[in-house]
Formats: sequence, C-alpha cells, structure tokens
Amino acid sequence: MKVWELCLVVILVCLLAECADAGKNDMITSNEEKMSIQKESAISPEKCFVCGSESESLMPYFTNRDSVGVIHWNSQAVLDTEVRLYDEEGKELFNSEGLSIHHSTFGDGGGSINIQGMPERGISSVSIYASEADEVDLDLLEDVLCQKCLDGVSGFYEDQVNDGCEKNISTTGYCLIDFSEKQIYTLSDPYRGYFIRDYRIKYDIETEVDGGNRIDIDICYLPVRTQ
Repeated sequence: MKVWELCLVVILVCLLAECADAGKNDMITSNEEKMSIQKESAISPEKCFVCGSESESLMPYFTNRDSVGVIHWNSQAVLDTEVRLYDEEGKELFNSEGLSIHHSTFGDGGGSINIQGMPERGISSVSIYASEADEVDLDLLEDVLCQKCLDGVSGFYEDQVNDGCEKNISTTGYCLIDFSEKQIYTLSDPYRGYFIRDYRIKYDIETEVDGGNRIDIDICYLPVRTQ
C-alpha cells in the first residue's frame, strides 16, 4: 500500500470514530434534555382536592358514584360525563331515555366542554376545547393536591413535553377522574385511551387554527357479562 493510500485510510478511520462519538454525545444530550419536574405539595392528603375530604372541593359530591368525570385543573371544576346517571344521594337512576347535553365554559380565556350522555345505554361523548390559557399551572396545584396527586399531574405534563408535542400543551389542563377509585388519568399525549375498570375510553386530539386543542372522548360502560 502506498503512503498516500495509508494516510487516506487513517483519515477515514479517524472521521468514522468522530462520527460515532458525536452520535453518542447527541444521545446523551437528548436524554439530558428530557423534562423532569419536581414539585412539592404544601398540603396533607386529607386536604387534597382529589383524594381528600375537604368540603370546599367538589369531589366528595361525586365519590359515591361509580362513574368517570373530567377535571379542569386551573379552576378545579369537576364534571360528570353522565355515562351513568345518579341522583344527589348517589343512587343510580335507570330508565332515563334520551340524550342529556351539558355545556360548560371556563373564564379568563379558558376553554369549554360539551358532554352528551346516554346513560340508558352506558355511552357518553365528550368534546373539550382546550385554549392556550388552559395549560396546567403546576405552581397553583402545590396548594391544591397532595404529593401523590401532584406527582401524577406533573408526570402528565412531563409526558406531553417529552413526547415532542408541545403544540398540544393546552390539553394538560384537563384529565379524567375515576370517581370510585379517586384515580386521575391524563388526556394528553402520547396516550389515546384506557380501560378504567368497566369503562372503555378512547380519545383523540386535534390542533385548532387558533393554537388551542380539541379533545374528543368516547366513553362506554362495558361490565362483564354474566349468565
């Protein structure tokens, strides 16, 4: 092998090694850029908006229902999806014919929610318009949620950002709540549905032209069939 050929081989080997190292560095940088949020709750579990028993929270009103609801975090509004229908004492109502329609809006530039329940058939369709102002305020929730629930909502936010879909960040302002278990479920990326006990839930997210998001949710009550 000629001297110039040998030099060329050495140069190529060095370049390949540099490329390999650069790839490793990019991977390390990418991992380092993953968001991780550490928030500290200022309240005890007993005073938690979700799993506590504070009279100022709307949650105690719903926890005797075997159903699924929606929470708007920045206003702490709780809405029943009416996939099943209950009276004020928590007794389930049957033979409710037709379609129930409820519409709620959230002030100060917030979004809105439209609920169409068919409890007779165990079906509910929910449409949420999430505005840019609905992006969850995690600092606000430090005085609202216990550490466990605060970690859950912070994790939802992390997943949304780390999934690379920050254009859907307004969806972090909403989540699903299992009233019976007091368990929350994100309505953000990268997820698109759950089985929550006897409920099958699917949702989709569309970006609106004004920068907000539309979340369309389908909920079905599907208990195990018995003879």
